[in-house]
Amino acid sequence: MGARAVLLILGTSLTVGACAVGPQGPAQAPARLSLEAAARAAGSGAVHGASQSLPLTVQVSTPWVAPAFAGERIAYRREPLRMEYYTLSRWAEPPQEAVAASLTRHLEESGAFRVVLPPQARLPADRRLAVDVDLMEERVPPVGPAPYGEAEVALRARWVQASDGKVLASRRFGATVSVPSPDAEGAVLALGEALARVSAEVARWAAEVER
Repeated sequence: MGARAVLLILGTSLTVGACAVGPQGPAQAPARLSLEAAARAAGSGAVHGASQSLPLTVQVSTPWVAPAFAGERIAYRREPLRMEYYTLSRWAEPPQEAVAASLTRHLEESGAFRVVLPPQARLPADRRLAVDVDLMEERVPPVGPAPYGEAEVALRARWVQASDGKVLASRRFGATVSVPSPDAEGAVLALGEALARVSAEVARWAAEVER
């Protein structure tokens, strides 16, 4: 099943029957689109399992996301200094949850670490992955390339020693992907692929720091 099908099925399941009655009569609720599902479906830059895992337990901390991208609205830009949001589409999950899920999955699939814990786990860890997401937007023409623009995800990762909070390494990551269609679904597909690429790069980098 393709990524677009995943998004459409999710959006349908979350919005069937979800109509609000206003002064003008029934109004369709915004479609809910999943960044995490789009990143999972993209499967871009997947990390192959390591031949031998390191004896480390790693926990992904809850990511910080810049306020312009942290809410339920999906951002796009068609003017350099003006941010806009899709009116008929919303995120199915908070962006920080989607980012954490993608990072956790790629670290697990790398096979480089003994255990990988999500943010909500209440277990001791040797290392923590902390990330600040400062860009998660679509740029449509004229600020983005023709025909439909591009989507970019950028973040700064810190590899932290859990015992004392010492930052062992830090690096900035980013990925830009062409948008496949001029709508919110196209934006989410591209953002999901960009997130998958960044997550794969972060997982490779984390393993290299420890080897």
